[in-house]
Amino acid sequence: MPSYVPCGAKCKITPLAIETATAQGPEALVKLLKRTYCKNHPMKGKTRCRFHGGMSTGPKTIAGKIRVTANLPFNKALSA
Repeated sequence: MPSYVPCGAKCKITPLAIETATAQGPEALVKLLKRTYCKNHPMKGKTRCRFHGGMSTGPKTIAGKIRVTANLPFNKALSA
């Protein structure tokens, strides 16, 4: 039992993962299908891991979007 509370988000099973597990044998496929909930550490101060909503989704306000756009590499090359 981990000493932390895992993320717990429902993980997606991709077709590639199913194909790989099928090639490895029936035991690997069963193990893959049992793994349905995320066991990653949540981000600091949050309840989800970085893959399931723990990180920022980017600027939301107009001022934030302008600030980010001004710092893009191709904008700096144009102004230099």
